[in-house]
Amino acid sequence: MATAPTTGSNGSQARFVSARRPAAEPIHVALPVKVFADVRGLAPEWSCTYEITARSTRLMRTASIQSVGQEIWIQRNNRRAKFRVTWISESDVSQCRAESLEDRPICDDDLLGRLIR
Repeated sequence: MATAPTTGSNGSQARFVSARRPAAEPIHVALPVKVFADVRGLAPEWSCTYEITARSTRLMRTASIQSVGQEIWIQRNNRRAKFRVTWISESDVSQCRAESLEDRPICDDDLLGRLIR
């Protein structure tokens, strides 16, 4: 977070604090995505993200997500990437976390800029 310059009693200006986001800190955003459990992409299911990082996403679990370690494809607009399911919630709230197996991001360029900063 940046602070406004102020003049202290000795005449020096306050230093600016970096507004950079730590690399592992997620962005909490709801984005509609398609989830494919089949490599052919024959039966996509709609889901929604809860948070994303540069390498992973937490999203609403769909019926096709069966187990930890399962490989799925997630698509946002025309960007699709392969992910591996790393966590599935045990509560009644159906959520899961998946880590990207590819270097291709699925999020939009403006959101990607916020993740990389």
